[in-house]
Amino acid sequence: MLAVDSFVIRASARRPDLAQRVIDFIRDGENAADASNLIGAGKPNAAALPDIEPRLAGERAIFPPAAERQRLEMLRDSEPRQRRLMSPLWTEIKVK
Repeated sequence: MLAVDSFVIRASARRPDLAQRVIDFIRDGENAADASNLIGAGKPNAAALPDIEPRLAGERAIFPPAAERQRLEMLRDSEPRQRRLMSPLWTEIKVK
């Protein structure tokens, strides 16, 4: 599964300038690496890679090699009807 981070600023945001500053802060390579190292997840930010802890950077499930990335697929959001059908099934799976 391929995951992508995205940041958006709502059109109705009271301070879009501050929201943009937060996004810029998070996108900074060192800050993105700090977040990855803290939570143990990858960041799609090449500037962060030099500061990712080696134990995390070497984890193929988080940072797959190029050949494996070619096989990854993006999950698509289900239609509302599909979600209504799957929700009780998923609940049943979780409680068993």
